[in-house]
Amino acid sequence: MAAIKKTMTAIGWQRFTYLGHSMGAVVGIMYTSVFPEDVKAFISIDIIKPWSLDPERQPGALKKYMLQYFDNEDKASKQPLVYEEEELVKKTMEGSQSLDERGARILLQRGARRAKDGSGMVLTRDLRVKTFFIGFISMDEWLEMAKAITCPLLIVRVRIGRCFKHIRPLSW
Repeated sequence: MAAIKKTMTAIGWQRFTYLGHSMGAVVGIMYTSVFPEDVKAFISIDIIKPWSLDPERQPGALKKYMLQYFDNEDKASKQPLVYEEEELVKKTMEGSQSLDERGARILLQRGARRAKDGSGMVLTRDLRVKTFFIGFISMDEWLEMAKAITCPLLIVRVRIGRCFKHIRPLSW
């Protein structure tokens, strides 16, 4: 959130429309609830909120994600793995469980590059981003954050894909 606020100040924006997908949408929910005066409209793609854990599961889950973060940080400091292009397309399709070959190739235009020695493709993402800490806010806290959003809000949800049903309906 701090990076968004600093960027907004640096480029001289008074207000803006926030469009976020997945983790970017979660950050958008947080930013829009904390700084509602900055956001003209908010569009969330594929997420309404991240998972909320039962309080007794919080310590173990936080430990797990912290260890994953350190592991990914270590992996990020090493030479990247080199893949054949077709292998990387296949891994991308399998990992997403929703992309076809065309979609995987489109994503890889931005998410991969040729290895320096030309031997194949390497991923360009920061592995540390794979670890997701934001979900450790309770359902009640998320509902209060949602209530603080005052701008127009559009939530775009996929028809086919992972969908988790909440035991308690959202009413804000």
